[in-house]
Amino acid sequence: MVESKVEISKNLEKALQALEQAKQRVANEKKKQSEKNRKAEKSLSATTSATRKAPLVARQNLQELQNTI
Repeated sequence: MVESKVEISKNLEKALQALEQAKQRVANEKKKQSEKNRKAEKSLSATTSATRKAPLVARQNLQELQNTI
């Protein structure tokens, strides 16, 4: 059975639409993953910063305690 040019054209159009949808899904997934990585990095940065500040805060608290004695 020979397909007509119209049928072939319709099939190509459908294939192009499917390709564009797939590209959009990939772009959305990359964006989602990038946002997830950014949030994780921000959270890690905040945790690291708090960990660095902990000894300083502990020293300050100790110093205040010694000053009250």
